Amino acid sequence: MAPKVFYSVGQPLNRGGMGSIGWHAARALLRAGRLAAVAATEVGAAGSLATFARGMPWAWRIGLSALNRLGAHAAHDIAFDRWAASHLGEGMDFYGWMNLSRACLAACRKGGGRSYVDRGSVEPRLQRHWLREEYARFGILLDPVNARTVDRMVAEAAEADMVVVPSRLVAKSYLDAGHPPEKLRVNPLGVESAHYRPAQTPRRDDGFRLAFVGQLSIQKGLPDLLAAWTRVAGRRETLLLAGVIPAVERAPIETALRRARRVEVLGHCRDVAGLLARCDALVLPSAQDGFGLVVLEAMACGLPVLVSDRVGAADCVVDGKNGWIFPFGKGDALIARLEELIARPSRATEMGAAAQETARRHSWEAYGRRLVEIVEGGGEEVRCT
Repeated sequence: MAPKVFYSVGQPLNRGGMGSIGWHAARALLRAGRLAAVAATEVGAAGSLATFARGMPWAWRIGLSALNRLGAHAAHDIAFDRWAASHLGEGMDFYGWMNLSRACLAACRKGGGRSYVDRGSVEPRLQRHWLREEYARFGILLDPVNARTVDRMVAEAAEADMVVVPSRLVAKSYLDAGHPPEKLRVNPLGVESAHYRPAQTPRRDDGFRLAFVGQLSIQKGLPDLLAAWTRVAGRRETLLLAGVIPAVERAPIETALRRARRVEVLGHCRDVAGLLARCDALVLPSAQDGFGLVVLEAMACGLPVLVSDRVGAADCVVDGKNGWIFPFGKGDALIARLEELIARPSRATEMGAAAQETARRHSWEAYGRRLVEIVEGGGEEVRCT
């Protein structure tokens, strides 16, 4: 009988971001009869996983929240990992997330199980290099990724039996860093097409609306986007920004916003589906994004997408059919695509229909099936090309 899997995710279960990805993954393992337990910081929204959910005690959660408020994120991750490892039974396989799994990997190895770590961004040394370059452009002297955190993630990749990544971009970064291809699997993320869908009633003709959803940050390419948008936006074009500014980047981002025109800053958005349904396209010009789930969410809403070649979800984009891929940092390429969408609304509608069809093929059920296949010893080995 195949060993069951202890799944660990260091976020509240099923409440957005990594915690929601983990919820879909654990549900797939449960359906396949392979789930031993799922560990998370909070499990109040576990739903069908309630019987298997292991949440941190109240005192632990208070302590971890304090660490996060103090900016001690690495200490938070290490504390969660150690707590999760104390619940990992002998003979269990382990599936966790990078930077949250070092103690669990050791416990799994000691108990004779097989281990898997999920990495959502490019190889950590490359991530740090790319973000250092961008921080330097805008005069930020802080290190974007702590060196000890990088070392921890590099060690986890070496110690795990398998590293699972969401895109070819991330896979290539690991291959380029010397990671053995036989220890690497790609599993793209999914989208809830029942929730993310086109507007049910025709939108009034209030001009072209371009959506950006995510942190208003240097990593997401916001300064370059604002510069490009200011060159193309007329009186009937609006860029809607849904997200918040990281504290350390406030000065350069606010400077870029002051220089921009035809921009609305919405702050944190609780209804992303509603926002996307009233827009004509989505843009994600990131300097580094291992996948970018909002790309599939926008596609499911019938929006064409414009993404940089450093966005992993570019795997889902057929250039010129359901969106466009442009080279990161090449503002002229982004401007050309934006001008075409604005000048030819029918093209946006046509591409949006193709985008919606793409999203239908990227369900969470498909993601779960691939994950189960991987833990059962399958999945396609990533090749150097």
